Amino acid sequence: MNNRSTPTYLPRKSYRARRLVDAAKLMPYLAVLLWMLPMLWQGEDANLRVSRIILYIFGVWFFLIATQIVINFFLNRVSKEVELPLEPQNKNQGDVG
Repeated sequence: MNNRSTPTYLPRKSYRARRLVDAAKLMPYLAVLLWMLPMLWQGEDANLRVSRIILYIFGVWFFLIATQIVINFFLNRVSKEVELPLEPQNKNQGDVG
């Protein structure tokens, strides 16, 4: 007798779609972390010129925009095949009182 149960798994497409949604939700936190990073620079890096800091800020901005475009591209591609609720569905959402 085989007592092992079959492994529980998610279909590959829906799993990837959910991870893409998670990545999209984490992007604002990554942005704050990267933009706050110059405040933590100490030592020799603390005396950077303002032009370098501005280049860093715009570089981070460009990186975040490009990353979000890539995430949205793949998410749109996967969402055509898999139905994903982006927000949790609450049965009592429309009830009053």
